[in-house]
Amino acid sequence: MREDSALSKSYPAPRKCRTGNDRRMSLKIVTCLILLALSALTAGQAEEVDTKAAAELRAGIEESPKLPFAGVAFAARPPTIGWESGAVSWVAVDGRGNIYEIQRGDKADPVLVLDTEGKILRSWGKGDYKIPHSIRIDPAGDVWTVDAGSPTVIKYSPLGEKLMTLIVGEQPDNGSPFAGTTDIALDLTDISTLQMATAMRESWNTLPMARG
Repeated sequence: MREDSALSKSYPAPRKCRTGNDRRMSLKIVTCLILLALSALTAGQAEEVDTKAAAELRAGIEESPKLPFAGVAFAARPPTIGWESGAVSWVAVDGRGNIYEIQRGDKADPVLVLDTEGKILRSWGKGDYKIPHSIRIDPAGDVWTVDAGSPTVIKYSPLGEKLMTLIVGEQPDNGSPFAGTTDIALDLTDISTLQMATAMRESWNTLPMARG
């Protein structure tokens, strides 16, 4: 009976030794947990900084002086019978206070130059655009325009003489009529060159050009 009791007595299973692979796996798990904790902490700190910055900006806006502003209706005065401006997509003002509009109607030239009373001083650009879109004036007074329906940038003199035509190109057709140039930015920090950026469907291309 004693021998049977000894044989039936249970003993704990032998402990399995941890291999190098087990230790490496444990280390990887611990490392991942630490990285996740640090990431969460960093995200929380960034959110706190953003919230504080937004609050400071709102406070600054509220404390800034309120400037008087009154909207004034402004419209071009038709120079001839049947003349009519279409939708004006962009406006720029030169150093003399003249107003440059680029418009999309077919009963007037795309580029209109007006005085502050709405009188048409001059106009040009018929046939140069598919979708006239934006217009800017550089410090020399030259006029830069872009065509939203093609990759075209046109530079004019203040009197409407065409000085330069740039075809940006290399832009895939997205099936939309707005598949061309949308805006330009002039960089005059370099005296010897003029850097022009053309925005085409959310991408920017920088083109170095000799100053005209």
